[in-house]
Amino acid sequence: MIGIDHEYIAENAVQGDTPGDRPNVQRVYCEIMQMGACKLDKEGREVGVLNLTVRAHRIHTIPRWLSKMTGMTAEKRVKGVSFPKHSTNSSHSLATTKTSGRSVATGG
Repeated sequence: MIGIDHEYIAENAVQGDTPGDRPNVQRVYCEIMQMGACKLDKEGREVGVLNLTVRAHRIHTIPRWLSKMTGMTAEKRVKGVSFPKHSTNSSHSLATTKTSGRSVATGG
């Protein structure tokens, strides 16, 4: 079984410490800022984790409330992977490393 999750930010995200209403993602430009997945074996044990930070394309400011909730910062996004890939000269691959007894895939 594989569970997938993502975090996104809307261009009109409320700044400050309190989130506003959820944006209508069909009408407001949004960017994915983080993607993750967890793979479980048949017994429900975690066998692999993917956690990717996505580089900013148009939205470079993370509101305080969103940073507190997700741990994401503008500094982390600078080092993230490009998604979708806009440049043909930048290559990113996934490397799997062992962390705390589990596999963790990271952008590299």
